[in-house]
Parts: sequence; structure tokens; C-alpha cells
Amino acid sequence: MRRIATLLAALPGIVTGVNGSAMLFASFALYSAAAQAQQTFTNLVPNPEFRGTLGHTFGTVNGETPTLWRSFAVDTSEVTTDVVPLAANALYPGSPPTNAVRLTVHTFSGQGEGFDHSPTLVTLQEGETYNGTVYLRTDNADNSSQEVSVGLPLFDADGIFLGVAPGTFNPVVTTSWSQYSGPSFTALGPRTTHLSFRLIDDGGDNSILIAMPELEGRKLSNRVRNPGFSGTGGNAVGDTTGPVPDQWRGFAVGGGAITTAIVPLAANALYPGSPPTNAVQLTVDTFGSDQGFDNFDTQFNLEPAGDWMRSEVFLRSANADSSDQSVSVTVATFDENGAFTGQIPDQYSPNVTTDWSYYGNASFPTQPGTFANFAIRLNDDGGDNSVLIAMPRFNAPVIPLHKSGFE
Repeated sequence: MRRIATLLAALPGIVTGVNGSAMLFASFALYSAAAQAQQTFTNLVPNPEFRGTLGHTFGTVNGETPTLWRSFAVDTSEVTTDVVPLAANALYPGSPPTNAVRLTVHTFSGQGEGFDHSPTLVTLQEGETYNGTVYLRTDNADNSSQEVSVGLPLFDADGIFLGVAPGTFNPVVTTSWSQYSGPSFTALGPRTTHLSFRLIDDGGDNSILIAMPELEGRKLSNRVRNPGFSGTGGNAVGDTTGPVPDQWRGFAVGGGAITTAIVPLAANALYPGSPPTNAVQLTVDTFGSDQGFDNFDTQFNLEPAGDWMRSEVFLRSANADSSDQSVSVTVATFDENGAFTGQIPDQYSPNVTTDWSYYGNASFPTQPGTFANFAIRLNDDGGDNSVLIAMPRFNAPVIPLHKSGFE
């Protein structure tokens, strides 16, 4: 029943009756609407706006790496990646404000160097056709053109490389922004992939700018309920003071004490073009055995099993002395009866500043029959302990009507 209730909450047109029973209006029109929604595509590439700087690095890497991405330099290679803001209309007339990544290779080793989102693999569906697109421009100091290898390596459902990359293309980019597209390919089974960017050593400078990478695929949805933190009907457990938004929980047990507040955010507060929303301010007054903010009472399911999913959130320190705040973000899994599985497949502990920033971690493959709890806790780093939380998201495919409890 818990799995069915979770599915019903995600689908319009299904009415929940008394005592949690579900009244299904099983009409052809409803099924057609759901099927049509399944055919709506979305950009599978994580963080294509290159927000945040919580990315992964490997080897001798300088500069900044955006969240959910990786900069790598194997063996004796050396690279620099920087996040470069782009104004509206920079890429084409009407293009929105966004960020580009400058990738510069200082030393080639022959073993591999570049930029990708390898830690954040995305799922490809068997029988569907894909191709990667991206805006590129040379950033060579002498304005020379630059050859680039844009790769789409394929992995199996467990993330093991299959030795093929059918969507790879090698454009020669100039000083003008242009959109480049690779060959189309069809996934022959359940597959995962990532977009990678490597420079070809053609002598002289070796630097490019990358913007708006895209790989269209099955529509994704946010499984987190009430990500805009509306209402005040949430659950306050233990020594919790202040309002808790609907479908969320503030908790402080074992001698802990917290204060929560709901803080309105204007448009553009989080990033250029961000919509108006609410943030939650979480302040730990006293640290006990456990205290924080989560969706324990409205956990979301991780169907379909085997898909690679990820969490995202915007955070800002709210310490009165403007100091940084250490935060722990966890996605723990539970079974259908609400028992902890012992698994925390997604966990990261950023040091949050007084500027809004975008945080996330590597994606992970889901297990059948599991539910997720998205939790945020503060680490006791001395002094004030307060953080603002906004737009939590758990990216997962839209659930087909005929799956997850109806088969």
C-alpha cells in the first residue's frame, strides 16, 4: 500500500479516498495523458548551467569544477577548469544567462585529460535514440581553432564500460560560439553514459569554452514533495521551535534543540532566472544525539529499480557572524515497511558560504523496493550553526502508469 500511495501522489488524475484508499478513474483518456507525458523529453545532462563548485577532480587539476562534473588529468597531465558567467544573448539571440566552463590543457600525457560528468552517470533506455549537442568556442590566446573530442561512452547498468562510444564526435571549433551535434545512436540495452570533453593536442594553445551541453532522454521529475516549502503543516519532532513546511519534518532528539523558519525568496535570488520560492532556515541551538530537517514522513520511492538517480539542493550559510557552515546532506534508503536498509547511497558534506550555491553528488543505481529520505543536518563547527535550504530536488524518471504497484 505504501508503494501505491507514493505512486498515486506523483500522478495527476488519481484521487485518494478515506483511510488512504485509492479510487482509480481508469479511463483511456487518463492512460493516454500519462503515455503522452512519457514521450516528453528532457535534458539528461546534470547541471548543464555549470552551477556550484562542488565538482570532483582527479590528478593535477587547477581552478574550479562545477557541481556534478569532474575535471581529470591522468599521469603527468595538467589541466585548468574555470566557470565563466555568460550574459543573456551571448550564445545566440535570446539565449538565457548561463555559465560556460573553460577547459585548458597545459600538459598532455597520452593517458587522458579533460572534463566530464563521469560521477553522475545518466540512464539510457533500450531502443531509444540519442545524440549529444553542445555549444563550443575556442579560447586560445592566439585565436586559433581547436579540435575537440566530445565523447559519449556507453556503460552497462552497473557502470562498467562496454568499450564503445557511438555518439562521439570531433568538431574543430573557432572563435565564434556554435552548436555542435554528434551522430545519433540507439541504445541496444539498459545503458548509462556521460558527456566528456577532451582537447586534441594540435600544437600551440589548447583551450576551449563549453556551454549548454544536452542529451535528450526520458522525462525526469522531482520526487521530493513540496520543494517550495509552502504551508506550515509539517511535523515537529522533539525540541523543535518554529514552523515546518508541509510534508517535511524538523527533528531534535537526545538533548538536541533546533529552530526552523520559512524565508521567502524573490525571483533571481538563487541564480539569474531562478523563480520565487521559499527557503527553510535550520538553526541548531543545541547538539544532541540527532537533529536536522528531512522528508522522513513522505519518503519517495526509487522505482524503477536500476536507474541512476541523484539529489540536488541550494544552500547558504545563515550564521549571524557570516562564517561558513559545515552541512551534511544524506539520502538514506528504507524498505517498504519503513525499516532502514543500512544503506546511504548518497552523502556529502559541503562547507557552505554566505553565497547561495548549488550542491549535489555522484548519481547511484537504485535497488528494488526501496524508499529515500532526503535529510540535511548541520555539523557542529563552533560558533553559530545555521543554514538556509532551497529547491531540494531528487532527479528520477517519471513513473509509467503501468509500473510500480500495478503490475
